[in-house]
Amino acid sequence: TYEELKLLIDNMAKQWRILSITDLVYNHAANGCELLKQHPEAAYNLINSPHLKPAVLLDSILMQFNCDANEGKLLSKGIPAEIQEHHLQLIRHYLLDEKLIE
Repeated sequence: TYEELKLLIDNMAKQWRILSITDLVYNHAANGCELLKQHPEAAYNLINSPHLKPAVLLDSILMQFNCDANEGKLLSKGIPAEIQEHHLQLIRHYLLDEKLIE
């Protein structure tokens, strides 16, 4: 409930000196939400925001990387499905050398 949430936030502030901030971002809505069904122009897309093309491209590359790693397709590159911190340099080189700079 809102009252329970208020108590939790108040206790966090008093006991641990942690502030709580809520950022309500309407364009972070799910694709099927009523707001976007009624007002599709409210969402960012490459038509109304063409400057986002690099971000969309990068996001697509990272999503494909995630799928490939999860399916074991990157084992030959030394990148397992369960990524640990010591794999980060391998991932960096893979993404830079094979996906971003072709």
